[in-house]
Amino acid sequence: MSGATLASDERVLEAALAIGARTGVDYTDDAAVTALLGERRRAMDATQRGPLVWLGGLALTVGAIWPFLAPSLPALAGRPVLAYGPAGPLLILAATALTYVRTRWRRELDHPALAGYREVLGVARAHGLPPTHIPAWLEGRSSSGSGKGAAPIPSYPSVEPLAGRSPSDVTARERTAPADPAADPVAASVAEPVAVPAKPAAVAEYERIADAGGWHNEGGCLLVFAGAGGPSGPRRKECRSVTPRSPSSPWRSSSGSRAAARATRSNSCGPRRWPTSGQWRRRRRLGRRCLNCRRPSAG
Repeated sequence: MSGATLASDERVLEAALAIGARTGVDYTDDAAVTALLGERRRAMDATQRGPLVWLGGLALTVGAIWPFLAPSLPALAGRPVLAYGPAGPLLILAATALTYVRTRWRRELDHPALAGYREVLGVARAHGLPPTHIPAWLEGRSSSGSGKGAAPIPSYPSVEPLAGRSPSDVTARERTAPADPAADPVAASVAEPVAVPAKPAAVAEYERIADAGGWHNEGGCLLVFAGAGGPSGPRRKECRSVTPRSPSSPWRSSSGSRAAARATRSNSCGPRRWPTSGQWRRRRRLGRRCLNCRRPSAG
C-alpha cells in the first residue's frame, strides 16, 4: 500500500504516523517500506535454510525409517539394542533442531517493523482502504497462500469512509497513478483503453488443432509399446545330451564307433565347431568337451 493511499484519509494517515513513531519506520515513505519488506523477507528465508535445517530433516528421516529397516539387516538381526535403540536419539535431535528453526522463523515474523506494517494495513482496511495485495510470507502463510497464517492482518471495527470518497475511487487512483506527481491524479486515473491486437491466423489455427490429435499420436504410442514388449534376441540352448567320457575308453577309436557317436550326438547347443590344433591338444589333456558349452561330451 502506497503512501498516497494512506494520505488520502486523514484518520489513516494519523494512525500510520503514530504506529511509525512507535516502531521507528515511516510507513508513508514508499522507498523505506520497500526496503523494509525486502530486508525482512530475506531474513525470514535465511531462517529456513542452513545446516541446522538439513540436520533436522536428515535426523527425522533416518529416525523414522530406522526401526523398520534395521531389523532386516543380517548384522543387526539378533541385536535389538542396535536395531531399535538409535531411533530415539535421532528423533529427539530432529525435534530439537526443527523446533529451534521454527522459533527463529517466528521471531523474524514478529519483528516490530513487520508487526507495525500489519497494523497499518489493518487500520487502512477498517477505514475502507483495502490493500491491493498481501504477500503470503507477511502473514506467515504457506507458499501456496492457503491457510490463515501465523500472523494475520489484525481486524478492527469498520469505519465509515470520508464523505464524497469511496474505496473504489481510491483503489483505482492508486493503480493508475501518474508518473508526474504534479499532474492531476483524477485526470490521470481516467486512461484511454488500449486496443487488443488481433490474433494471427496461424495462432488461431494452432489453437484449433492443438488438442485434436491425429494418426501420429496413435502411431507413436504403438511404436512405444512395440519397442517395450518386443522379442528378445535368440538364446543358446543348453546341451542336454552330454555324456562324460568313460575312463576306460581310449582316445582313438575306430571310424565306425566315431561315426556312430557323431550320429547320436545332439547338436542342440549349436552348430558343430571343428577344433583347432591347440584345442586338440587341450582336449587330449582334459578329455573331450563340447566346444560350445564346455561340458564333457561324447564323439
